[in-house]
Amino acid sequence: MLLAWDPAMLPWLLAVKLVTSTMAAILVFTMRMPPHTPSRSVKATSAAPGVLRNRPFLGLILLGFLITLVMEFFPVAFPVIAVEQLGAPAWLPSLANAGLAMLSSTLTGVAVALTSSRSRAFAVRLGAVLLLAWIASMAAVYAVPSAWLAVALFGSALIFGVGTVVLGTRMNAAASEAAPPEQAGRYLAAFQYSFSVASLTAPLLMSAFALSGWLPWALLALGPAGALVLLPWLRRALPSRVLDLAPDETEAGA
Repeated sequence: MLLAWDPAMLPWLLAVKLVTSTMAAILVFTMRMPPHTPSRSVKATSAAPGVLRNRPFLGLILLGFLITLVMEFFPVAFPVIAVEQLGAPAWLPSLANAGLAMLSSTLTGVAVALTSSRSRAFAVRLGAVLLLAWIASMAAVYAVPSAWLAVALFGSALIFGVGTVVLGTRMNAAASEAAPPEQAGRYLAAFQYSFSVASLTAPLLMSAFALSGWLPWALLALGPAGALVLLPWLRRALPSRVLDLAPDETEAGA
């Protein structure tokens, strides 16, 4: 609403979000909860390290950031690129967003069911490849004749939508499995910063268009590509239940 009233407020809104996210991070890592009597199962794992000393979980946070960066870039960049850079009809971004909302709300459970015999690592890998395919399609759409531009852009948006549907709830489910039970709240709160930092970084990539038309896409492609490189190490470093096992049935209904 504020941006519709005055688009020049975007830097101020980003600054406010940066400050509030930083304050929340300080609270997450410094707040001390009152002592409580742990259960027997929790006592057995009471030696779990803090978030900042758990390198595999930090790697999982980085994986979430690399994937989410592309997801956050789409709603920021697609309307600008489609309408202002390529001259597509003004209604196209709204139609694309409506289509993506329908995909995510109706087909996420179907995607989980279709890949229920495969590991979370497989779903994350497939989702990253599809996001790379979307980036490649957006780079190629600049060469599409104007008569086919709207169709090409909508098809590109569908590739993005399928990638997000395949990823579905996999990242959150993996973080839940990886978090030590006695520190689950703190670990999962820290994991959410992969999304918060991505939402702050994605708009900044738009500024790279001032330098070159291809630079933002090249920088964005580093996200899914980095995720594909990071994934094999995470599969070895994290417990097998986190990425190597097939998703639980609960993911389909999440």
